[in-house]
Amino acid sequence: MKNLSIIIPCYNMEKYITKALDSIKNQALQENFCDVYIIDDGSSDTSIAIIEDYINKNSLDNFRLIKKENGNWGSVINYAKNSLNLNSKYTTILDADDFYKEDLFSNLNNLMDKGYDLIFTGFFEIKKGNKITKGYLTPQRGNKLINKKYLRFPSLIPLCKFFKTSIFKQLKNLKEGVSYQDIILWHNFVDQAQTFYYLKKNFGYYLNHRDGASSTQPFNKKRITLMMNIIEELISDDKYKNGYLIALLMHLKKNTEKKNRKYISFSMNYNDRIRKFKLLWCPLGTRLITKLGIFIYLHKLFKKGHFN
Repeated sequence: MKNLSIIIPCYNMEKYITKALDSIKNQALQENFCDVYIIDDGSSDTSIAIIEDYINKNSLDNFRLIKKENGNWGSVINYAKNSLNLNSKYTTILDADDFYKEDLFSNLNNLMDKGYDLIFTGFFEIKKGNKITKGYLTPQRGNKLINKKYLRFPSLIPLCKFFKTSIFKQLKNLKEGVSYQDIILWHNFVDQAQTFYYLKKNFGYYLNHRDGASSTQPFNKKRITLMMNIIEELISDDKYKNGYLIALLMHLKKNTEKKNRKYISFSMNYNDRIRKFKLLWCPLGTRLITKLGIFIYLHKLFKKGHFN
């Protein structure tokens, strides 16, 4: 059994896929450490030809290309979970426009023998103009086990998150044909897992400005509706009384033109849950001061049904 299965969802990634594959191939332990499954989600560009040529040219027996009809990111994860024979200790997802630092596997090797349900690390964020910043925020300092309650609000992209495969296989299926299912995947895994280890070092690079990415689409009615569906799915259970709700709502308000704010509304009344709202990652003093302001902010939102 290898340590890691790497799932790479790929849709029209001809400009980026080679860099992602290089970042795996060039790892010191890669051949015996991991199996790589590149799942092409119905690409219409030259992605498939590039991947096939790359695997053949480099004689990569542990790299496998799988072709499927287009169904969006969630369908790729469902396929990997339900149809692949993932025979590894851990599973991770590397989006085809992201990539790893060269020393990732050597740093993970000993940790994976300890059997944590989830291991996650920091990463860098590549912004417009190729400006690189730290892309991961966590309330913890240093390499340590983390309480589950603090894991509702890290960055939710799958980069540098390593799930125990036995738990990953048991997760409920994601919705297909819609965006933002990485948010749901993260919270579903946190629900099931018990032990979490944070390795405080940046081992990946996240490209946040790619043309065509869901994160760069305008905040029109379609995108706002998708985001609101995600918010309602998350806060339909009490375990989500935390900062992720306010983070999404503030993100929507900041990026939505006034004419479109009428679409930021809820189909259910969440006032009781808002009163119990918790800022789990804040220091105590900040938490007490901020909570009053957030209560007023959310009360106005829920009372009127949308931002004015």
